Amino acid sequence: MANKTPSRVPEKNIELNSLALAYLVDEIKQQVEGGFINKIQNIDQKLTKIKVHTQDGSKDLIVGATAMFIAQHSFQALQQGSKQHFIESVKKIIYNKRILSMKQYSFDKVVVLELPQHNLIIELFGAGNLVLTDKEFAIVAVKKTENLKDRILKKGHKYVFPAARGLSPPELDERLGALMARPGTEAGKALVKAVNISPAIAEEALFQIGIDKAKPAERLTK
Repeated sequence: MANKTPSRVPEKNIELNSLALAYLVDEIKQQVEGGFINKIQNIDQKLTKIKVHTQDGSKDLIVGATAMFIAQHSFQALQQGSKQHFIESVKKIIYNKRILSMKQYSFDKVVVLELPQHNLIIELFGAGNLVLTDKEFAIVAVKKTENLKDRILKKGHKYVFPAARGLSPPELDERLGALMARPGTEAGKALVKAVNISPAIAEEALFQIGIDKAKPAERLTK
């Protein structure tokens, strides 16, 4: 029987959720923290390569719209001359700067690379974005300028992190009970609204403690 060509995996199926990103950041930061940024280049219109020199050699951090990873193979950068305004704006500023820390912001799909005088912010949701700010979060350069309802991503403006979609799981406290008390709402849906997690993770969490996701939220005990 002839081998069939595997179908393309839909992007939505490989998009990182916040929990997967937390584990990914924990893994990647062990490889890049303390390293120095050598280059930042576009691979194409969606992918950006950040080359980091570490004690273990060079590491290529590949950043896409909804995912990032340390490359195991070489990716060729776009030829000079193509429109790369963000790259041209930031490459001299961040060249040879040490990555002091790499952190996920508030269990959201936002990663912050802390540099000595700047922050390189990676947004891994929607169409994705890269933002360079100073230490006070004034925007120095942004890959895609956006004028949104609750924030403006544009040079000179203050960077505002995306509004939280609920409590961060590592910071759960007694507020959860009040947020879960939603009359007429099922426990699973109430948990997703109360905590910044995906529906699948909320369902698994309830299953692990023996609570039916369809149980009315107002009937949950403390």
